Formats: sequence, structure tokens, C-alpha cells
Amino acid sequence: MVLRRGPLVVGQVDFQVCQVCRCGYLRKISVDGAAKGYGIGTRTVLKLYRRYPGLTWYTTTQYDTAGTFWQKIARRTDGAFTENHDGACEHMKINRRG
Repeated sequence: MVLRRGPLVVGQVDFQVCQVCRCGYLRKISVDGAAKGYGIGTRTVLKLYRRYPGLTWYTTTQYDTAGTFWQKIARRTDGAFTENHDGACEHMKINRRG
């Protein structure tokens, strides 16, 4: 998913969803430096959460600041957004890009 601020592309989100297992995996959210701090990443995750209701979401905390970001998202959604989805969905393991 491409992220925009007006007409400008300012980032992207790499995610997978499995409706069979009712889980989603947010692999990576990238927002360009100048666009950070405007809530673009937060709004994008909330949009995905609404688009795919009832899923259990997983993610990874690759960067030091990612942990606080996911804690904030978890509070706003009542979702766990826990790390390490390995074993959560066999379908995503099969379809995951290398």
C-alpha cells in the first residue's frame, strides 16, 4: 500500500491478511523523514484495522521507536499488535515473499 500526503508519495506499508485464519501481519511501515510526525503511519494502520475487522494483527519491532508506536496503536484499537507471528498462519508462510 502506497502512502500519500496530498499528491506526494511519502511512504508505503507492506502487509498480509489471511481471512481463513483471521490474522494480519504488518511487515513494515515506511514514512519518509519529512512526512513523519503527521500521523500518516497511525492513520494507515487504523484504516487497515477498520478495513479488515476482527483480525488478530501481528508485527515486528525492528527499530527502537517502533515499540512505542505499536503500543500507541494497540491502545487505540484494543488490538495486541504483538511481535512474531510465526506459526500464526500457515497460509501466509506459503504466500510470503522471500
